Amino acid sequence: MSEKLTQINKNIEAILKKKDWTMYRLAKELELPYSNLHNRFTGKAKWTIDELFTLAELLRTDIMNLIIGETGKEKLINDLRKENEALKQENEDLKKYKTAIENLKNIK
Repeated sequence: MSEKLTQINKNIEAILKKKDWTMYRLAKELELPYSNLHNRFTGKAKWTIDELFTLAELLRTDIMNLIIGETGKEKLINDLRKENEALKQENEDLKKYKTAIENLKNIK
């Protein structure tokens, strides 16, 4: 089973545990035989994107929580914020360099 698929299954299991749902209840709600659901969690079958969207809707969560996990989503948002701040600082530095170069040109 791929690492990504394993992570998706772990994320789904964490959400199920948080909501106090069993695999049997999930299979019933998804109208799938339990064996089909079991195959997805053991890697014998893969989740389709449609199934993940249905699962997210059923569990009342964001599909990104299924794919990267709730903490993964928070980490991604924080990383993007940090990168945004770094880019803003870089932009300010470039403006200062541009001004300094223009000032040097004016000295001549």
